[in-house]
Amino acid sequence: MLSVENQMDQLNLSSVEQQLQESPQKKTRDQRLISKIDKVKTGREEINADIMTEEEEKQQIEQQMKQMIDRLKEIEQSLSKSYKIRDEYNKAIAETEMGIGKITQSTQTLLYVLKKEGKQLIKKKEDLHLENNSPKKS
Repeated sequence: MLSVENQMDQLNLSSVEQQLQESPQKKTRDQRLISKIDKVKTGREEINADIMTEEEEKQQIEQQMKQMIDRLKEIEQSLSKSYKIRDEYNKAIAETEMGIGKITQSTQTLLYVLKKEGKQLIKKKEDLHLENNSPKKS
């Protein structure tokens, strides 16, 4: 099937050929002219083929870009969710560490109190023991 351009070219070429059929010298010149026109048309067909090839490549690249943009959006959404989860982990860790710090401080306080009370109890026991073992005056 011929393109519209090719059909028009053939019609124009036919009418040009009919007009140019007069003398042998003119016929030779006309044939050269027709040959040059054919070369120009061939050049146009070649550039049309190049244009079509580049248009196809452009469409492929645009499709790939769309896919890449869609994938980028998916990754950005996933990262956003991951950042939020990581922040929750960080918060839980910080709260736990703070709680452990308070427990440690309370434990140290308790140990100090226990040590102090233990010393007092030992002294009281020793005092009691001394009282019980000393000779009584009656």
